[in-house]
Formats: sequence, structure tokens, C-alpha cells
Amino acid sequence: MFLKLGGVLYDSLQNKILPLPDETLVYPAHGAGSMCGKNLSTDTFSTMETQRKYNYALQPMKKDEFIQLVTANQPEAPQYFGYDAMLNRKERPTLDQVLEEELKPLSLEDVLELRDSGAQIADVRDPADFAGGHLVGSVNIGLGGKFATWAGIIFSPQKCIVIIAESGREPEAATRLGRIGFDQAAGYLQGGNGSLVESP
Repeated sequence: MFLKLGGVLYDSLQNKILPLPDETLVYPAHGAGSMCGKNLSTDTFSTMETQRKYNYALQPMKKDEFIQLVTANQPEAPQYFGYDAMLNRKERPTLDQVLEEELKPLSLEDVLELRDSGAQIADVRDPADFAGGHLVGSVNIGLGGKFATWAGIIFSPQKCIVIIAESGREPEAATRLGRIGFDQAAGYLQGGNGSLVESP
């Protein structure tokens, strides 16, 4: 499968992308750190001229050499990729519409009730803060690392998620979950870790 797709990618780059003028703007489909590509840049845009000079995959080479280069050491696709592919075939609300529903504060009592009924608790604080005290049954995936990748591996898309975050970081957590199709957040713990400190 990788070999066939590598060949299709080569043909697309050679016949459609490389003939574009130098000044053509190039925007990434995925950000740095994503498992959707190798050596993804942190740049938010580029030009064809820059890509021709510095992109390893656009250097002159034969098709077989290209396929070997881009398919080497490819990680296994996370389980949520298949789920996302299914979602992409359906009409869905926009992320902004989803966030309007998801970004609602929940009391600690509401969070405990949701947890006890099977909700997943995503504690997105830094690991040191999580280690200092956390809700029993919560899973820590800090926003500072490969949050979306790990969330997609650990959490189920079939169960709702409750977010515990530092105050003001709830929208970031919900947005990053929504970008991988995990838009089933029930809300976030009002007061974040402050609520946990008051109720050991």
C-alpha cells in the first residue's frame, strides 16, 4: 500500500506541483509534530522556490528512489486515522459550532457524575501539576507535547470527554481534540485544578 501511494505522490509532485511558478504560495495541510508526514516544518507557509531548494522530497530523483525515501521508517498510523477518514465522508458541523457546545463549565459534581457514567477525563495540565494532585480516573496528556496524537491513541471516539485544564487553556484542548475528530467533549471542569485543591 505504501509503495503504491508513494508512486502516486511522486507522479502528483512531478506533474502537478513542480511545474508551478516559483512565487506560488505553499500552505501546510498538517503542522510540525503531526504523524501525517516526515520532517514537517514549523513554517505556516512557504513558496515553490523555497520548496524546490530545501524540500528533500522535491530534489531530482527517479521514482523508485523517491518511493524508497518517503516510505522508509513510516510509523504505524494511529487508530484514529481510520475514524477520521470515516468522518470526512459525512456532513459535520464546523469546529466553531462544536466548540460552542463543548466549551461549557462543569461543576466538580457534574464531572464526577460523568466520570462514573463512563466519560473519559482528559487532564491536559503539565505532568508535574498532574503529579501534584489529580482526579481519580483521569488521564494526563499535557498540551505541551504531541497532545493530539496521544489523545487519539488513548481515548475512544465513542465516549464523551471531560477536560481538566489550567484556566484559559480549555479552548486550546477542545480545539486540538476537535481537529482529530474527537468533538464529543461534554465540557470542562470549572476552576480547573483549583477545584481539585479544594476537594482533595
